Amino acid sequence: MKTYEEVGIELNGKEGQFKTQCPKCSATRIKNRSEECLSVNTDLGLFKCHHCGWHGALDGYKRTAIPSYKDRDYATPTYKAEDWALTESAIEFFAKRGIGETTLRLNQIGSKFGKLAGEECEIISFPYIKDKIVNVGYRSTEAKTFRFYPGAEMCFYGMQNLFTADCLNTKQLVICEGQIDLLSFYEAGITNVVSVPQGSPFQQGRTTTPKLEYLEDPFFMALAPEFDEIIIATDNDYAGKALAEELANRLGVERCSRYHFEDNRKDANEVLTQLGREAVVAGVLKRTPMLQGLVSNIQERMLNYYSKGIEEGLKSGIDAFDSVYTLGFPYITLVTGIPEIGKSMFLDNLLIGYALNEGVHTTIFSPETKPMEFHVARMVAIKSGQHIGTPDDVERIDYNSYVDNVQWVDKHFTFLEPKSNGLKEVIALFKASILKNGSKICVIDPFSRIRIEGENERMFIRNMLNELSEFAVRHKIHLFIVAHPTKPDMSKPKNPTDIKDVPIVTPYDIKGAGEWFDSSDFIISLWRTRQVDNAPLRAYVLKSKYHHLAKSYKYAELNMNNFRLS
Repeated sequence: MKTYEEVGIELNGKEGQFKTQCPKCSATRIKNRSEECLSVNTDLGLFKCHHCGWHGALDGYKRTAIPSYKDRDYATPTYKAEDWALTESAIEFFAKRGIGETTLRLNQIGSKFGKLAGEECEIISFPYIKDKIVNVGYRSTEAKTFRFYPGAEMCFYGMQNLFTADCLNTKQLVICEGQIDLLSFYEAGITNVVSVPQGSPFQQGRTTTPKLEYLEDPFFMALAPEFDEIIIATDNDYAGKALAEELANRLGVERCSRYHFEDNRKDANEVLTQLGREAVVAGVLKRTPMLQGLVSNIQERMLNYYSKGIEEGLKSGIDAFDSVYTLGFPYITLVTGIPEIGKSMFLDNLLIGYALNEGVHTTIFSPETKPMEFHVARMVAIKSGQHIGTPDDVERIDYNSYVDNVQWVDKHFTFLEPKSNGLKEVIALFKASILKNGSKICVIDPFSRIRIEGENERMFIRNMLNELSEFAVRHKIHLFIVAHPTKPDMSKPKNPTDIKDVPIVTPYDIKGAGEWFDSSDFIISLWRTRQVDNAPLRAYVLKSKYHHLAKSYKYAELNMNNFRLS
């Protein structure tokens, strides 16, 4: 196998990880025929259907580890400004878009005739400058063909304008979507602006969390805490609004505002060319906080509710469990259960399912699952359904499949190893991962490994849960907390017929008791009878504040094979 087309998978121009219809089963399904059940990863050459199980790997794809942003060896552009003197036709090109020659020269814009994407045309250059030129964007004046210098660093465009004599000159940052939009702001006198290097990666119908590699740039990560306010002026369409939400979630929604597009124009350049410089400035003055609390104009929402109802949450792909619990945001789920029942393994199954089905990234603080190699190996076994084994085990997973699955776990999960287990340090690391990876789920497993500060344990638990709840709301994430109960009697009598079942664990069996019940949005308790060997696991939903997401007092019965639940 060499291409996706040869195996019947239509990419339709998509790249990376996404979901589409399965050529093996979608056309013959009686229900949900239009459901996109096939996960595709063009980076690794992998595909898998979550309905019929069809899967495979294309030949010719390198399965090597992908280095992090800071560890990559980036190409340095061989760019000489004297070779890119502005032509009159390029100046005219920008003039038609309301951008003057002075703005172009201050931003070191260049142009010349040459080849771009195999076509002879006039090319405009946009240097990406930090302490030096680290990348160059090239655009044709005749079409929206855009290319970057091969292998160069992907970072925000325009960062040089934030400095005067090597010192940061602003506490307010504007982020827009496109080089011409940045020049439009600059033309209106707003110079504290940067642009994302490429357009928004969001598409309607796709739930995969985008990487947004430029947020990993150590240079920007060092700057980000210095800004008191971030005004997000990405495009005024679905993709731009979705990108604005994602940027706010990662950078801290409490300090983010949304730019106001006068007369509902699409982007900053439309505002400039159609309404003038004053309207560009007015959009900044009329910005609105992205941390919303007041609800008004509910008519549209209620009409949508009448016609569609409230949608359920994300699904793990474990059908029995998805029938009683789906994942929503921004909430807290408490996971508890009788001792040694496998709470961490249960949670790993859910997290892997959300990553496979929805492309969700998770950050995990799990100090009890040591060493980390064991935790990752268990996740590989869950995802692959194959036995890891030892080097002399002939039935173990083959090496290439093992590498592929380890890379997949590395892409979708981040593990925390703080110097201490203090709550503030764990939350700070969660925030860093949300910024870098776009994490939508955070996990504390278990809560008992968080260092208690102060003498009053009950008060600490109350304050901790309040702080974590505010954190989940602020960043629009879902937080899973695993909590062990006080130890019940798990001893086994000599006579097997005398074995008794342990009662289902409730929040009142955990240290802090009522605080857990009051502060959790959902509570899941795991239980299994002791009277039958290899009995199914039961996952009880003991509490659900939001009944469109989960069903209180219902349970799912699950079976396990090689760590995998079904």
